Amino acid sequence: MASPLLGFANAYLRFELDSGISVVDGYITRTVGDAVIYKAFLKRELAYAYGVIQQVTAQTMNPLPGADGQGIRYKGYVLARGVIDGDAEWPGTLPGKFTNISKSLSEVRQGSIGQALIGDELLEVCTVEAMSGAFGGSGIDETIYKEMGGIPISLIVGRLYGP
Repeated sequence: MASPLLGFANAYLRFELDSGISVVDGYITRTVGDAVIYKAFLKRELAYAYGVIQQVTAQTMNPLPGADGQGIRYKGYVLARGVIDGDAEWPGTLPGKFTNISKSLSEVRQGSIGQALIGDELLEVCTVEAMSGAFGGSGIDETIYKEMGGIPISLIVGRLYGP
């Protein structure tokens, strides 16, 4: 079943799949593998500081989100999945076919680092903060996944230091 949110998808997420390592002329080189592209519906959390979502007021709004090192949080649903060649131009190349998602993703987990295209804005580094619902992905979450036709995701982007 396609997600009712699929018509409102506003983002693409790109993560490299596991690639190999080979030796070429005596040098260890990384083999470029495929990349997985997820179609997602995301919304930006307006105020995020030290793990707590705060009430946004004129006094608490940070004029430079991410400048405090905390990053900007996006939350939403991963709705569909497709694969492209890892050498393909990004953004610009999208999979020819997307498959709807209704169960957990094996390629991406908490701590995975990729890229996000949200609207027209390319965010070079995004870190997956969470990849399951409020109940850990089982029980009632499984029912919610089937009804929503997607998997909950939380991303941190714009962080000025390592993950």
